Amino acid sequence: MNKYYWWGIDSDGFDKKGILFANSQENLKNILLKQNIALLKYKIYTQNFSKFLSFNSKISLQQKAALFYQLSVLINSNIELLKALELVEKQIKNKKLKNSVKQIVLNVSNGQSLSSSMALDNNIFSPFMVSIIKSGEDTGKLGFALQNLSDSLNSSLILKKNLIDAALFPIITLIFALFIILGLFVFVIPQFADFFASLDKPLPSSTKFIIKLSNFFCSLNIFWVLAIFVCLYILIKFLFQINKLKYVKDKILLKIYFLGKIYLYYDLVSFLQIISNLISTGVPLKQALELSINSIKNTFLKEKIILVTNLVTQGKSLYDALFISGENIFPQDLFAIVSVGENSGNLALMLERASKILQDDLNKTLKFITTLLQPILMLIIGLLIVFLLISVYLPIFNLANLV
Repeated sequence: MNKYYWWGIDSDGFDKKGILFANSQENLKNILLKQNIALLKYKIYTQNFSKFLSFNSKISLQQKAALFYQLSVLINSNIELLKALELVEKQIKNKKLKNSVKQIVLNVSNGQSLSSSMALDNNIFSPFMVSIIKSGEDTGKLGFALQNLSDSLNSSLILKKNLIDAALFPIITLIFALFIILGLFVFVIPQFADFFASLDKPLPSSTKFIIKLSNFFCSLNIFWVLAIFVCLYILIKFLFQINKLKYVKDKILLKIYFLGKIYLYYDLVSFLQIISNLISTGVPLKQALELSINSIKNTFLKEKIILVTNLVTQGKSLYDALFISGENIFPQDLFAIVSVGENSGNLALMLERASKILQDDLNKTLKFITTLLQPILMLIIGLLIVFLLISVYLPIFNLANLV
């Protein structure tokens, strides 16, 4: 199925144009005829470079969550799907998402299901989203499935927000301190350097070092150093695209004290939320695991989850598969919760609880690190400034003692 950019004329003689999915030119013509539009010309739609420069083209998780929530409210209020889509489409402000929903409205009006219509636009709607919606359609619980999907996306948003909030304040503090120190090196220390040079007296080693650093920051050499750092950053990013190096890097990250726990729990929380939502809407465990794999960013952990999926496919229970694949990686609480869920027949509910427990633990870890990191940063910055001040004023004190 191709995406067509078409131009036509309606029964009232007005020019029309738009974008449609169709199997062929004939199929495109028939779709437009049902809307009383005669096809004049068309071309296969391709994204050009200008699309990548559009600031309004990116669709956030928040916008997707709002879309699914609004649809769930309308459908649970017994409004038919097509009418609900039309009402939601009018409320969307993001141009790219609005065009996508317009296309979905057309596809649904032509007899396609909501899930198959969304599957055509896989740049916006992931296989995980499509699977939950399809399971809701198959079980007659579309409103419930859409609500679950909205809740899952909102949980992911909260998790990301907590990570950003934890990192934001220390980063702002560090950047502010760097600007202050850089300002001292560029504007203040050169004034003292000229003064010390006019005295023609021997300077302490720390003062000489500070003056050399100041001269370096004031010269063009700093731009060469910055260029080298940028090149190194690009090189490292490129190298980590190589699967083997990325695997080694991800494995090492999981073993770093505190940081490894954050990486592990962040992926596991998203993974468990997706599985619980899929299972609760009727998706089999094996398929839920397969669809959840792509939510994991860490390649080492992803390999373990693939092994879990293979073991479940071979007939193992989820508890046994997790224990065999990663006894030393997965939290012990997870094994206990999964075992209770399988034995009680409430696996989806227990996986949801496990994700909440891990998320609470992650939030506590982030709060602890932030609380600890902030005074450490302030102490280091304070010591640097004190060192600068002592290095600058020490020759002046020595001069006063000589007098």
